[in-house]
Amino acid sequence: EERGIWKLPGGTQENGESDLETLCRELKEEIPSIRPLNVKAYKEFRGQSVANGDDLLIKVYLGKVEGSLSYSPDPDLNAVALVKDPSGYAIWPTTREVLRDLKAHNYL
Repeated sequence: EERGIWKLPGGTQENGESDLETLCRELKEEIPSIRPLNVKAYKEFRGQSVANGDDLLIKVYLGKVEGSLSYSPDPDLNAVALVKDPSGYAIWPTTREVLRDLKAHNYL
C-alpha cells in the first residue's frame, strides 16, 4: 500500500540492469521473503505513477515464487498482503487493469 492505494510491486530500472535483474532486485527490496522462479515476460501496460503522476511503462511478468509472504519495513510501503478478492480496496488504476487482464486470461 502506498498513499492509501494498493499496487503491484515494482520499481525503476538501474543503469545496466536487464528487465529480469530489475524484477528480481525490486522483489528482493519490497518482498524479501520470496524468490521468483521460471519468470517470463507477459504484457506491457501504460499508466501513471501513484507518487507524482509521471507516465509509466509497466512490464508484467509471470512465474512462480519460492518462500512466504512477510512484511519488511520499507519507507515506500505501508503494508504488504496477498489478497484473493481486491474489490474492497482502493487500487491504483493500472494495477486494476493488470488484475482484470490476468483474471480474463485465467491467471488469477
